[in-house]
Amino acid sequence: MATKYLLLAGIITLTSCNNSYKEQDQKLHTIEVAKKLTSTDTSSFNNKFEFVRSIALKSPKEFPFVEVNKLYLHNGNFYVFDKKYSNLSAFDSTGNYLHSIGKIGEGEGEYLDLSDVVFDQKRKLFLLFSNGSHALYTFAPEGRLLKRVKIPFYASSMAILPGGDLAFYVNYNTSEANAMHNVLITDPSGSVKEKYFPYSNKSTPSFDITGYVAENTAGALVSPAFSDTIFQLSGASIAPKYVLNLDKFQFKEFENKDAMAIMQELGNHYFLKSGYLETDDWLAFTLVHRGRESKFFYQPTTNNTLYDAQFNPYSAIHYLKQPIAFEGEAFISHLFTDYFLYMEKDRQKILDQVQKEDKTLYNLLSACKEGDNPVLIFYSLKK
Repeated sequence: MATKYLLLAGIITLTSCNNSYKEQDQKLHTIEVAKKLTSTDTSSFNNKFEFVRSIALKSPKEFPFVEVNKLYLHNGNFYVFDKKYSNLSAFDSTGNYLHSIGKIGEGEGEYLDLSDVVFDQKRKLFLLFSNGSHALYTFAPEGRLLKRVKIPFYASSMAILPGGDLAFYVNYNTSEANAMHNVLITDPSGSVKEKYFPYSNKSTPSFDITGYVAENTAGALVSPAFSDTIFQLSGASIAPKYVLNLDKFQFKEFENKDAMAIMQELGNHYFLKSGYLETDDWLAFTLVHRGRESKFFYQPTTNNTLYDAQFNPYSAIHYLKQPIAFEGEAFISHLFTDYFLYMEKDRQKILDQVQKEDKTLYNLLSACKEGDNPVLIFYSLKK
């Protein structure tokens, strides 16, 4: 995992962020992460969560999947985005492949890569962003291309705002369009309307493993690289919404350091990974430390935080990825077998613990092998 981060650092150019923004009224939630990181309380997966169901995705060889980065539900189907393979495909309710939306290429309706995908709930359309093609594509759910517009900057993630504008997190390079800002707001045609989080030309390298923008009901959430703060973006205003109290684990003063210096120091710190999810009741996010991913579930109304390291070290919760969507009250994740497949020494202990927690999860984990398509896992917090 650490090797993956080093490889990413080598290919990404300089950016950073300073918190310069138009303020709005916003309740600030402080999440006491440091206390959880040092907690010795333990329990098991089935004390807090319950397994609902699973769906194995069955994709053809020409459209492989290794990881589900985003998932959208529409008309009973699952639309699954795998960033590594630049693949957005539709599956029915039982996991059978239906069709893909666009494909790699240089022809009509084709793109050189896919950097991110969003679903416009109001218009029921998919927006696909390609850094390689410098373009934003609009597709109907059945795969029909409706529009293609040029985008004059690079970005690692995007979100659609309630009025149809788009928010982009820029962390690849400096362009005339982004004018050395980490976050851009554009209209649907890609014209820049607002810029947030300016950085200097001496700023630190940034990474697509941290720094992110994701839509929520009020607009979008955004966190700059290695930040301890998640901001609420609403129209032309932005303000802190969640602050992660990392205490001694916070990565401070990383500005003006090169990629190698950051990677050498990163092992002493925790950082917020890109790809978090918020509903009206929960914020689900992931912290990374020394290549290990730790999931957090924060409930603003009760100020309650659940952390997967509170659980038995062999618990099933460690082998489910960061939630990517919700269906009713159920979190949707998928089995993360990277760790399990190579932990020969502890494999039986893991299986024994998971078998105690849930037999279906046990059967799925014990049967997994390298190269398997993802299995969607639906689970919920016990009431």
